[in-house]
Amino acid sequence: MTTAVAIVSVLAVLIVIPSTDDADGYAEYEVDGFVYVYNDGDEVFLERIVSEHGEKVVMASSITIDGKELKVTGFYPNSTWKDVRTVVISEYVDSVDIDQVYVDLCGIGRFEVVPENTSFMATSDGLLLSKDGSTLVRVGPGFEGDVRIPDGTVRIGDWAFCGCSKVTDIDLNR
Repeated sequence: MTTAVAIVSVLAVLIVIPSTDDADGYAEYEVDGFVYVYNDGDEVFLERIVSEHGEKVVMASSITIDGKELKVTGFYPNSTWKDVRTVVISEYVDSVDIDQVYVDLCGIGRFEVVPENTSFMATSDGLLLSKDGSTLVRVGPGFEGDVRIPDGTVRIGDWAFCGCSKVTDIDLNR
């Protein structure tokens, strides 16, 4: 069985102009089939998928907007991620938040993290942890089966299990 994998280039190229601009100064840009939200303070986060990318998505580290290279620092998926099972978190991402409104429609069950990322790491079964492993940051809403909290993890983040209706047991390893 072959698994489809979407690889977003390390430096994505802007392909359309902003689609919206709101009162807070945020604008949405579509780049290679993904929607990124950007503000003038150089904050860029990946939010939506607008074209088919398969079950595994590797996030871009940066994108170019108006000739300016910007680091992708956040990942805030919504219901457009329903068919994605694995997300590879890129090197500059320091914030991950799955919107509680869409959490039941989000299929992500596994996180992977590039070694260069200084904020996060992932367990072999796809749990997202703080880089030092002390905090369980997120279990993907599509995770199925038993969750074993790793040795050294002393905190479970707010909303870490939100939407995880297919988790069957949690081993606190105590």
